[in-house]
Amino acid sequence: ATFNSSTIKSLVSNTFLKRDPTFRVLDVLPAEVRPTETGGSNYLLFLVVGAATFLITLALVIATLIISCLRQRSGSKSKGGKTTYIALGISTLVMLVFAVFCFIFACLAFDYVAKGVGTSSDTPSGNSSGLRQTLNSLFNETKQLLQEVPENGRRITNSTLHSVQDSVFKELGFLIPDILDQLLVAYKARALLDLAKELANTVGWMGNTTTYILREQEKLVFGIQWFQGNMSEHQKALNESLTILCPQIPTEDGRKRCQGFADQLSLFNVNFNASQLLTEPSKALSDLASVFGTNMTQLVEKFSNLDGEVRKQTDAVLAQIRGQLDLQKQFQPLLNIWDSLSGNVMQPVVSQLDKLQPAVDSATKTVANVMPIVGYVLCVIYTLFFVVILIYLVLIGLEAKKRDLLDSDSISDPKGTPRKSRNLIALGQCLPLFAIIIVPILVVLGVILISVVGVLNNEGCRYVERDTSIRITDAALNLYLKYTWPKLIAEQSIDPKIISLLELPVPQNVYSGLRFTCQKSANSSTPPGLLPSVGLKNLVNVSAVVYQPEVQRVINDSEQSLVDEIKKLDFSKVLPSNLDELLQSVGNIKNNLKNANYSSTIDLLRRPIVDVEGIRNYLNQMRQMVSLVPGQHTEVTKIRKTADDIEVTLGNVTHLSESAKRLADAFDTLWKFENLTVQLDKLNSTVSDAQQILKNNTAVEEPVSRIYRERMDRMFINLTRGLEQVMTRFTTNVLLCDRLNVILVSVQSVACGSSGMLNRIGAYMFTVLLLACPLVLTVLLFQLFLRQHQRLCLSSRS
Repeated sequence: ATFNSSTIKSLVSNTFLKRDPTFRVLDVLPAEVRPTETGGSNYLLFLVVGAATFLITLALVIATLIISCLRQRSGSKSKGGKTTYIALGISTLVMLVFAVFCFIFACLAFDYVAKGVGTSSDTPSGNSSGLRQTLNSLFNETKQLLQEVPENGRRITNSTLHSVQDSVFKELGFLIPDILDQLLVAYKARALLDLAKELANTVGWMGNTTTYILREQEKLVFGIQWFQGNMSEHQKALNESLTILCPQIPTEDGRKRCQGFADQLSLFNVNFNASQLLTEPSKALSDLASVFGTNMTQLVEKFSNLDGEVRKQTDAVLAQIRGQLDLQKQFQPLLNIWDSLSGNVMQPVVSQLDKLQPAVDSATKTVANVMPIVGYVLCVIYTLFFVVILIYLVLIGLEAKKRDLLDSDSISDPKGTPRKSRNLIALGQCLPLFAIIIVPILVVLGVILISVVGVLNNEGCRYVERDTSIRITDAALNLYLKYTWPKLIAEQSIDPKIISLLELPVPQNVYSGLRFTCQKSANSSTPPGLLPSVGLKNLVNVSAVVYQPEVQRVINDSEQSLVDEIKKLDFSKVLPSNLDELLQSVGNIKNNLKNANYSSTIDLLRRPIVDVEGIRNYLNQMRQMVSLVPGQHTEVTKIRKTADDIEVTLGNVTHLSESAKRLADAFDTLWKFENLTVQLDKLNSTVSDAQQILKNNTAVEEPVSRIYRERMDRMFINLTRGLEQVMTRFTTNVLLCDRLNVILVSVQSVACGSSGMLNRIGAYMFTVLLLACPLVLTVLLFQLFLRQHQRLCLSSRS
């Protein structure tokens, strides 16, 4: 609908004259926010009351005028006339006092309005909170905000683009090693490297084990042989001594017991056969492990070179992508938006505000100058009016006292008493002219202004203050923007490429966003953003940015470049020259591990060398036996010495037993390396597969594109996730709205606040209407009092 005189007339008649007014904008709002009732009937009643007030006031004024124009009739001056005279005088005085009180309140209300407008001496930077100063502050704040928007937007956009560029390069930095690893996996190089390193470590341990076995078993054999020789000598010495001693024992029982000790000399036999130790398999394994370790080292070095060569090519492709993927250049039109916004929107608006501000300031200054004059002139007129009536009442009262109107039943008219009040009464009867001119005008203005203020408060301010009405305001703005937003975007001279990268949905709940969401919280140091406050959570379509054709072209070109670079690699340098020797050593180790059986060796090493406890018990019993032999026999001394030597020799058994146990554990560990054959088989097959792939150009080229695409897709997913956060921060920070909220709240407070201009004007006009009633009644009573005074005092008797 067009906003013209007919629509204004329809709006006024709808608002004031219909009991249940309907507005087209409310009919199209969603049902959940559509108001269920309006205040139309109240406005109609208010208009009726206002019209009745005006008619009553006009009737009183006309009656006052008629009374003053009627000719005085002659009549009796009765006591009833004097009582009426006195009552009218007192009523006039009381009504005058009431009118003065109303006048005082009207003056205070006017002063309240005048302060709200401000004074002509207020400056935009002054401390006054009047309308003039507030409007100037709003103009200045709005202009400053408009000037800062492009600058801040350009700065935030630049910062965001750098963040986007850094995010892309960061993801590319993760991408290349990932592609490298996947290519090495596809070429079986990664599995071969991992397996080779693991086998080199395992076979190294096996080699260390065999070396330990070879070294320790030689020491153990030497130690046991030494122990075995000593024990054999001790056994021989005991046998000789017992053979001589036993026949010389005098008792039969003693000889039998001695012979029993001779029969137990087999206890000193050492149960160890060095020939049972399998030394040959461990020697062979040691040699094979040494050869295998050397081959594995060469293999790892060769395939590590493959790692370096592939990394070099992928780094070259990364440098190519970085050189071509210049998002700063692609997003230059987005930066140009701020230049366009500054030149085409902000500067013209600021220029218009610069032109409008002096006019508004001049108008408010004129109002600030004229309002006190008009107000104080009215105050002076009212004051003079009250003073004149008061003087009249005093003069008439004095004259009534001289004529004894108040003290006697008859009216005295002493001879020679001048009738001075005749001219005063004639002059006082002109007061209705003041009432005719001033009072109806004030009543009409009061009714009109109070009606307008009431409508603006109820049908205007409520839509920016009350929660239920704010929802209506938001719904109306949502409906309006739904149809105007696409047109508004289309009219902007923005590069279509940039438009395709932006998400510009219709803003929602604009007023509540500006009024409440944009209000800066005392608990937050981050100012709120305008776009999120009106429903634009993310201004940039990150998926469109990531998958835009320019970026995809760079990615596709880089894919082919990577394929070409991989083709240039000479994989023959990667394959070791001694591959056959490596495979042969693998086979030898497998055969050796499969054929080896160390069970007899382990049993031998874990078997006790001698029965240490049995020997010691034997020696103790033998010492007791020889101690019973009478005399100082030479063989007894030899036996005792030999027993002591045996004790010393047995002291080495513990060390030999521990060495044997450790050697048995080493053989057991070596035997368990039989499981290594599975890994060796895997190494054999992996080396063969890697060799087959690296010698086939088609097999080398085939996984490059697939892996490149898979890694790129994953990178885009990670990049999109990261850029979503970056762009959310950008959307929040590009247009801050805390100052817009301050401006909006200031305008709302000036217009609709509890101390706003509407309430100030409404309060003043209400006191004016309140003053009109006692003012008219005072004039009417005063006219009646004058007529009564004229009838009683000034009528001619002759």
